[in-house]
Amino acid sequence: FVYIEDVVNANILAMDSNVKHELLNVGTGSSISIKDLAYVIVEASGLSLKPFHGPELPGDIRTSQADIMLIKKLLGWEPKTKLEDWLIEVISSKNFKDV
Repeated sequence: FVYIEDVVNANILAMDSNVKHELLNVGTGSSISIKDLAYVIVEASGLSLKPFHGPELPGDIRTSQADIMLIKKLLGWEPKTKLEDWLIEVISSKNFKDV
């Protein structure tokens, strides 16, 4: 999960650079579990919900983390906005009183 403005900035840097024929990962460089993500979303929404954990499904990905070392090295790019910050920004702009 990465903030869209960070993705846009990475793309602009790539277009303006002399780097050619490279595959560059754009991400946060860190991981968060879906459970922890759910708690961040609930907290940001202000709702009194409790996330629950269901059974694991075939094909579920336990962990995923983008390796952003190459984009840092070649373009000097790294994300500026933390996941928790942009989730709070997006969710707090919505009205969840009727949920």
